[in-house]
Amino acid sequence: MTRWEYKRVECDDDELEQILNDLGRKGWEVVAAWQDSEYDSGREVLLKRPID
Repeated sequence: MTRWEYKRVECDDDELEQILNDLGRKGWEVVAAWQDSEYDSGREVLLKRPID
């Protein structure tokens, strides 16, 4: 059975693409994303990657 580690990231919309591309190269994949309730231009993203 695959085991996973999880990461939550907060970022502004203007930096979202760069952050996700960087994390994707490190094996992270997006599980969910939502508007940050404190900031109009922010996002919170939940990611996961398998643990070896």
